[in-house]
Amino acid sequence: MVIAIIYLVTKMIIAVFS
Repeated sequence: MVIAIIYLVTKMIIAVFS
């Protein structure tokens, strides 16, 4: 699902900027 992909990408971005 698109929502799941967006969620995973957002989590990756948050992990990178943390």
